[in-house]
Amino acid sequence: MSVVLARVNVEDDEWVHPDGEESHRRQRIVYMYVNDDGIQLSPEFQSIVQAKEWYAEMMSDYPYE
Repeated sequence: MSVVLARVNVEDDEWVHPDGEESHRRQRIVYMYVNDDGIQLSPEFQSIVQAKEWYAEMMSDYPYE
């Protein structure tokens, strides 16, 4: 299984008024690790640096032999 760092465009609905009558879409870019099937393996990160730091921490316990 391979793991890749993906850059993903996410669209969220954001409600402007409490009565829920007006909304608009908010776009943002997040980074996450996914497998070959596109299944998310990590949390969403706001920067590539945060994602790489998380991955390094996770892999620090993996026994390389």
